[in-house]
Amino acid sequence: MKFKIQKDDLARALRFASSASSASDKTSSPILQCAILRATKTGLLVTASDLTVSVRIALSAAVEREGDIAVDAHQMHAVVKALSEDDAVVEVDKAHRVTIKAGHSTFALVGRPAKDYPTVPVEAQGLVQVDAPVLREMIRLTSFSVSRDSTRLHLTGLQFESKQGNAVCVATDGFRMAKVGRNLPGSPECAGALVPLSGTREILRLLEGRESPVGFAITSDYLHIQADDVSLAVKLICDIRFPPWADLIPKNPELTVVVSRMHLLAALSRANIMSDRTRSVDLTLSASALTIGAENPDRGNHTEEIEAKVTGGAGGLAVKLNGAYLHDWLTEASSEMIRMGFNGPLDPVVLQPDDNVDYVGVVMPIR
Repeated sequence: MKFKIQKDDLARALRFASSASSASDKTSSPILQCAILRATKTGLLVTASDLTVSVRIALSAAVEREGDIAVDAHQMHAVVKALSEDDAVVEVDKAHRVTIKAGHSTFALVGRPAKDYPTVPVEAQGLVQVDAPVLREMIRLTSFSVSRDSTRLHLTGLQFESKQGNAVCVATDGFRMAKVGRNLPGSPECAGALVPLSGTREILRLLEGRESPVGFAITSDYLHIQADDVSLAVKLICDIRFPPWADLIPKNPELTVVVSRMHLLAALSRANIMSDRTRSVDLTLSASALTIGAENPDRGNHTEEIEAKVTGGAGGLAVKLNGAYLHDWLTEASSEMIRMGFNGPLDPVVLQPDDNVDYVGVVMPIR
């Protein structure tokens, strides 16, 4: 195999490939650390997968000799990125050695037969065009609440639902939840697709900075996205039922507090300096203020009062929450004012923008 290609194009493709080959935290076989380079009459295909996330990039290249090879994705990406010339010539010999030449630089990498690589299902039929910024925002606003606990498989993914062009993304780790709803015209009808966390990271990477629409499809086993010359397939978490998320959102809270999002964020950051390893903070309501407190027997304590509009009672309620969970949701929200709903010291707290944007957070109290 031999071809000539622009260095920047190959480096970009290998960046996606090296990321996909290590997207999951699980240990992969050595062959899955590789990218497949396949040169054909029409150009070069770069493919990589960790069996959960798969990516294929189609590139223009001057192909002198067709063929394919498996080569370490991270190593080759580092090599190509370091080249000083604009063009690179890649050649593979019968011993599977990959030679990369650019200007006066020559690298030789150890390759492997491409036939050893598993089948990668990155091609999809029935792609529809959806708004990339909206899809990116929905994932960003919720993915931080996905559980990292592999023993709770039903919580280790982002739930995507869509009906008549209205889409919902929901994530929960059992201690907090984030839910966002947006109008996503063209999105396929979907009662529920559970996208693993590693897949959401790669989707965000692919959609970063993109304003134009992308191809989108959901099958029984995969979520597919096509962005120009990059095809991404994420294997869904199947045969697992996501919790009935609507039941987790408190309805008609007895007490409602409206506060400045930035003032509350700043107060939480200061409280975190004195909080213990559980990151717990105490929220206490009065008739016109919200008091944030943190105490650590080894450090000391901190209290801070911020102005708030309290309705539904005279205050006096105190709730202990994980301040980091509250901080995460407030960081992603963009509204100037947010609304917090309380029922009791042992009940979940519901968070919403005060401008009625469809973005909801739920934080369980520390008992």
